[in-house]
Amino acid sequence: SSEADFMPFGRRDRGSDSSSEEKPAEPVSMFSVAAGVTTSVDGRFSFDTLAPGNYSLSIESNRHPVRRVDDVDLQEEGTDVDVVLDDGIELKGRVLSRATSEPLANTRLSLRVTNRERRHTETDAAGLYSIGGLTRGSIEEIQIVATGYSLGIFENVELDGESSEQELDFELEPAANLKGRVVDSRGEAVPNVRVSVMPVLDRGLENERGARRFIDRRGGEP
Repeated sequence: SSEADFMPFGRRDRGSDSSSEEKPAEPVSMFSVAAGVTTSVDGRFSFDTLAPGNYSLSIESNRHPVRRVDDVDLQEEGTDVDVVLDDGIELKGRVLSRATSEPLANTRLSLRVTNRERRHTETDAAGLYSIGGLTRGSIEEIQIVATGYSLGIFENVELDGESSEQELDFELEPAANLKGRVVDSRGEAVPNVRVSVMPVLDRGLENERGARRFIDRRGGEP
């Protein structure tokens, strides 16, 4: 449940009004807030705390593209809405070591489809991944994290609409070990300080499809 702060009936702002007369109370208007539920095993959903009015629905699924339904007119007696989700595009492939071509298990892939839509998955023991519910167009960014390997960042990955299943393999480079010690001017260790590292990328060395090289089984290497 959500709570809204509001001004009680009869309250006045004495700092902005020097009149000693009591002002009539302003009506209190409770504003609507977003609510969310999860569908049951038979796909049903229900909101039972909404006031009658006009609403928009946003439906998000790991296996389907995001769907938005606008102008849902909720009546006092209730309103039924049936939503049909498209299948979308499934992106799948392998994550490999660039050094050995071995598959990388338990690797996390984070997709930023748009600024508002993000999806996540992990590779299995054979280095295979699969993520559905995508649509034709460009995935803004894919980040791939694997223990012992440098972070893989792939930008503007294009999906065409010719097939509902598209394959894409990624390669990660083994990570180097950067370590050291922080001391003060007297040579004494300084504990509990935060050390950050940022890559300095030479944009001129990037290919047109991202900051790291990857294998595209649909069209070969870029």
